[in-house]
Amino acid sequence: MNLLAWSRTFEVEFRQYIAPFWLNRVMDIENHTFAGEVDSKGNSLHQAPKGGILTARILWTFSHAWMLFHDDIYKKAADEAFRFLMDYFWDPEYGGTYWLVDWRGIPLDTKKHLYSNAFSMYALVEYHRATGNQEALEKAKEIFRLVEQFAHDSEHLGWLESFERDWSPLADSRLAEGEHNAPKSMNTHLHWMEAMTNLLRVWRDPLLETRQAEMLRLFLEHIIHSSRHQLILFLDRDWTPLSEIISFGHDIEASWLLVEAAELLGNVEILREAHKRSLLMVEAVMKGGLDSDGALVYEADSHGWVQTNKDWWPQAEAVVGFFNAYQLSGEEKYLEQSMRSWNWIQTKLRHPTGEWWWGTDQKGNPLQRELAGFWKCPYHNSRMCFEILERVERFAGD
Repeated sequence: MNLLAWSRTFEVEFRQYIAPFWLNRVMDIENHTFAGEVDSKGNSLHQAPKGGILTARILWTFSHAWMLFHDDIYKKAADEAFRFLMDYFWDPEYGGTYWLVDWRGIPLDTKKHLYSNAFSMYALVEYHRATGNQEALEKAKEIFRLVEQFAHDSEHLGWLESFERDWSPLADSRLAEGEHNAPKSMNTHLHWMEAMTNLLRVWRDPLLETRQAEMLRLFLEHIIHSSRHQLILFLDRDWTPLSEIISFGHDIEASWLLVEAAELLGNVEILREAHKRSLLMVEAVMKGGLDSDGALVYEADSHGWVQTNKDWWPQAEAVVGFFNAYQLSGEEKYLEQSMRSWNWIQTKLRHPTGEWWWGTDQKGNPLQRELAGFWKCPYHNSRMCFEILERVERFAGD
């Protein structure tokens, strides 16, 4: 199969499977709302709480889909997600977005986590890019300024994680139960970098450029382990590592987000180092994270695999990350693995509704978890489709 024909299978995936699920089982455009959860059988739970991360990721997905495919239903979905984010998640007193609201839009958890606000900024920029909406861009800039004021660590650099509604410090910085309560995390920094990348596409602000350069150096010097080329997941304020767990999905995701950020910033020295480290990270994933069936296992430590489920999002990131490595190096083994990852997804992950299962266990049995919810969003798999379509189009045109 040639690359152009292969890439068109991703358009089919989004337009015939993923998008219809989200439009028909999650979005309720007529009533200006959406379901906060869809269970493993495909039942829409309209009275489930709605997360800020889910809302922002819906907004980003359909904004980008509108830019790519120009289907009016995608713009309508983006318009609804934008209005919901502004009406129910935006804090009119202190700025930024809440963590969680109930099914009617009444705030349930008003904390300001940098991770969630990063996705709000990321999505607001995308909506502005898609529609020209100026309010969305101004709100994105406001988030950047709030984070600069309250979250930036001027002593050790980087960003702190979690805040009360009024942006005063919050002792519990965890995104989910069971995580380290660490002052800084790889995951939040990764997605704040991604959000700044998107903002730089439309606003070449000198401070924003400075902060993105700072972020890239932090990844290259502190967050990516210097010898094993894997991400350190949790860190103290002074960048002392607080965790030895390896997350293969985050490693492969960071390998291409790092390059994207460096390319847009345009610093030649940083870009050269980002290219080098990206390929080293991909090699580490290939050697340590792939099961015999070609799928990524979830986590490992210094003794080996500790969590062997194959969740949906690392598989989507693998398709993009390995293709990015092929683009950087020209080595066919990376293209072959990207295609192999995509084949595994098509064979193992598609639910009868069109969306993907949460994942499988190591033997390939589907994990009976929600199809949509606080963390199960149309972001990783939709973005995979968009990235491959756009990358192959550019690649073919070179």
